[in-house]
Amino acid sequence: YRAMLDQNDQIPYTGNNNPNSAASYAGSHALYQDFTIPATATSVLLSLSLYIDSTDAAGFSNTTANPSLDYRTPAANQQVRVDIMSLTGDILGVTTAAGARQNAFIATDAAPATVNLFLENIDLTAFAGQTVRLRIASANNQGRLIIGVDNVRVTAQFADNTPPTLTGL
Repeated sequence: YRAMLDQNDQIPYTGNNNPNSAASYAGSHALYQDFTIPATATSVLLSLSLYIDSTDAAGFSNTTANPSLDYRTPAANQQVRVDIMSLTGDILGVTTAAGARQNAFIATDAAPATVNLFLENIDLTAFAGQTVRLRIASANNQGRLIIGVDNVRVTAQFADNTPPTLTGL
């Protein structure tokens, strides 16, 4: 993967036993990239590969009950989100008021502990003419959480109504 969000193991594994407590992995993390979508684009699609491993925490928390990306909440908070954000928003914001413009993915408590997926055809055409932020963010207070991101692509299409001109024949 081209980018990883990971926690360092404080003590090396011995066999299949992790000697580190779940609390030693707790944190909030964000990886982001700002980009400008041309104003004349008629179609703009985002795609990316996403790998998530929350096996040590036995899966993900209920993001409806606790949508916050703050790992310090007293409730279980083991989640991953992919969002389009405003440039001035809170980097860990999850509401429109905090800068979240469009959600592309949220790992729910019904998701398997290990997820390997390809997000495709996420329509960003509504943001033509704007600079936006792609953010991959996580909170984990239940155990180790590994996130891999690769193959990120934004494809813009344009209307071309001008016929070619042949000269010098």
